[in-house]
This record gives sequence, C-alpha cells and structure tokens, in this order.
Amino acid sequence: MRKVFLFVLLVLFISSGCSSYSIVSSKLNQQIKIDGKLNDWNGKLKYFKDEKMAVGVLNDPDNLYISLSTADKGNIIKILKMGFTIWFEPGNEKGETIGIQYPIKKERAMPERFVKSNRNPYGSKIIEKMINNIRLNNSEYLVFNDDSFPLGAYSLTDKNGVKIGLGYNTGRLVYELKIPNRAGKYFPLNLTALDNNNLMLKFSTSKPEKPLRENVSASPRIGKGSRTGGMRRGRRRRPQARNSAFTDPIEFEVKVTLSR
Repeated sequence: MRKVFLFVLLVLFISSGCSSYSIVSSKLNQQIKIDGKLNDWNGKLKYFKDEKMAVGVLNDPDNLYISLSTADKGNIIKILKMGFTIWFEPGNEKGETIGIQYPIKKERAMPERFVKSNRNPYGSKIIEKMINNIRLNNSEYLVFNDDSFPLGAYSLTDKNGVKIGLGYNTGRLVYELKIPNRAGKYFPLNLTALDNNNLMLKFSTSKPEKPLRENVSASPRIGKGSRTGGMRRGRRRRPQARNSAFTDPIEFEVKVTLSR
C-alpha cells in the first residue's frame, strides 16, 4: 500500500510541470541596496541549471530579500513581457498565499515578437531599452491572492516597505525584491509566524494569449509541368517547430528555510 502511495505522489509531482528546489536563507549582516545589481549578492546565489536561473534569499528581523538573475534570453523576454509573479506560500493553516507581479504583463504580448528579438543581432540593446521603459512607465506592482484575484496596485515610490529593482548588465537580467516580514496594507502576509521558518516561493510568468503561429515553407517545383511517377509535384507545406523557449511559461518553486 505504501508503494502505491509513493508512486501516486511521484506521478503527481511529475505531471505538475513545476520544478521544485530548496534554499536555506542566509542571515543578513550587511545592507542590501535594491538597485537591480548583483554587487550585494556575491556568493549568495544558487544556480538552477534546468531553469537557467540563479536565486538568492536573505532575511533580517525586519525584511525578506530575494534576488533572481538569468542570462537566458528566452527567460528575460518572458519576464519583461509576460508579467513576472513571485508567489509566497507560508504553508500553515492561518497563512494566505500572496503573489507580487512586477513587471506587469503587457497586453497582447505576441510570441512572434519574442522570437524576432532573439534573432536580432542587437538584442541586448533592445532589452536595455525595454528595461528603461519599464522603469519610467511601470512604477506599480500588483498583489494577488491565491485565486489570482488582484487585491490592489501599489506604487513603488511609496514608503510602504516594498522595493523592487530591475537591471541588466553583462548580458544578465537582475531582479531584486524586498518585502517586510510583518503584514501590512501593501503586503498582507505575516512572515514572522511561519511553521519551522519555512516558506515556499513560486516563480511564474503568464502564458501567451495566442499560440505561436506556425510558419510554412514552400518547396520549389521540379520544372514546370514535370512529372514524377505520373503525379505533378506542387508546393508542400511544412510547419516549422514552435520556439518553446519563448512561449512556455516560467514555472518553478523554491522551498526556503529562513534564518532566525
């Protein structure tokens, strides 16, 4: 009976499509500047090869700090265009799952544009321009409950304890987040009452609103009016493979044990 139960758990884990990892948070012994740079995170990031991302978590008595970085262009474009959400699951009966989305998902985001930007030799300059536009025009973050219902939009310029930094240098996107440990109006989750100091973080992006259109290619005719086996050869349409690196959403989770 136990073997059957373990097999069912394994099937559920595999079919969920969400990779799971673990991190032990380091206790903060220096000030972290939320500026979209990795200067304060040397030696504090854990790289996940399958996700092509590095994640770091730090905490002190007042705040929780998260850093994520990736050099994968597919991940970068999806984070910037498809809405990047970090979900916080306290894992206790009284806890409530809360998600913070920043950058906010772009309307009518089309996968074809992702592929085009990947093929563009000036892709890095385009990414830098995108991030600068986000900094200038996207000064809010969204808060969701566990039903993905928006609880509110809040300004990053308010002195509410929530800070988010976004940067790009040496071909790497850097995302930083600081949230208060105690619940408040702008982040209604109490991180001071976790069971065994454990917190589940889930990183995700939205799915494209439309699937990537399959391009077709035509094979040339072998001479006008020529025949092969009594049949005239015409055009054959061959669908090209979809670029999943730009269309599959980011979905993975990290179990964090906070230092106290």
